[in-house]
Amino acid sequence: MINTEGEFNVETNTNSKWYGHLNRRFTKIKCDCGYIDSDGLEVGVTTVFEGIINRVTVSEDQLATLECLSYTSILTQYDISDLNLTATTTVSGAVNLIMNQPKITTYIPYAPASNTLNPVFGATDYSGTYWDVLKKLAQESASVPYLNGAIWSFQDRKSSEIGRASCRE
Repeated sequence: MINTEGEFNVETNTNSKWYGHLNRRFTKIKCDCGYIDSDGLEVGVTTVFEGIINRVTVSEDQLATLECLSYTSILTQYDISDLNLTATTTVSGAVNLIMNQPKITTYIPYAPASNTLNPVFGATDYSGTYWDVLKKLAQESASVPYLNGAIWSFQDRKSSEIGRASCRE
């Protein structure tokens, strides 16, 4: 990014977009791409990335480099032990508990799990980050944890027909 106006400077600089805030780290960022047609209208706009800023580095020539991470990185910041799970629970119950916390919903809007297989398991049998546990729970329930930008779902693993090509001899 061009930083000639100081918009990407540290938080204590009055020109910074983050002036008065705690820090730049984990600020949400969304990059859209498209073009302007001959009438000056935006056409073909689509989101090419959505995530969080991890670090901003400003060079001597006033170019700001943003290191960005996907929202999955939020799920790797927390260990499942912080939930103090002590009993048995269902897969969807555990998924919903993980995903419906303010520290997660700040970045990833909550959507309840919609898996059909919903086995009961011993919650103390799992360790690792939230993301590690979500992947294990998906495997046990024949489900898929899916995060596209900020759109979250945990649902049955199904094959889908995209379309069948017809063959002619």
